[in-house]
Amino acid sequence: MVKDTVRSLKWIGVMGLIRLRFWRVRPLSIHTLQGWLQQDNSPLLLDARKAEEFDVSHLPGAQWVSPAAIAALHSGMPGSGRSPLSLPGSEPGSGSRSGMDTLLPLDQPIVVYCSVGYRSARLAQQLQAVGYRSVWNLEGSLFAWVNAGYSVHQGDRPVPQVHPYNASWSALLHPSVVQADLSNLSQPAANLTEDLATDAADETPD
Repeated sequence: MVKDTVRSLKWIGVMGLIRLRFWRVRPLSIHTLQGWLQQDNSPLLLDARKAEEFDVSHLPGAQWVSPAAIAALHSGMPGSGRSPLSLPGSEPGSGSRSGMDTLLPLDQPIVVYCSVGYRSARLAQQLQAVGYRSVWNLEGSLFAWVNAGYSVHQGDRPVPQVHPYNASWSALLHPSVVQADLSNLSQPAANLTEDLATDAADETPD
């Protein structure tokens, strides 16, 4: 009970930080996304985490976004009608990070996620800045998704485990969630929200 309360308080802090920092980015709940994915007009899912995180597991059909693709957004031309973002993968929704580049039209519905929603909110903000018109950030992202009991995949097959990112972020996962056994996890930060902000700043392209 105490651990559940502590985890809930940590989530409140994380969500508050994300909403304050990225107030222009539209949020999307995990339950709304789950329903949307059952429809014919389901959105493109973009994974804003590191490659090693994506390789452990990801949302079904998600596409990984490389640092090079994110950096290329800075050279995009808002309003040009051209796609400044290309993704590795033979086709959107393949749950892959290999193959030929796929260019995304600016009117493509996109839902971005990461571990808890900070890195993905930052990417969503960048997408909006270069002209993408239908972008949402998945609130709570992959951690909230698995905490709610929804499945994650490795490629096209369901798997039980998730990448906890580091020791401090892993505290946001429900005890029932299987965490990948990573012996090199960094130690918990003194303040989880400071850890989030520091991580995002460190990954900002020059």
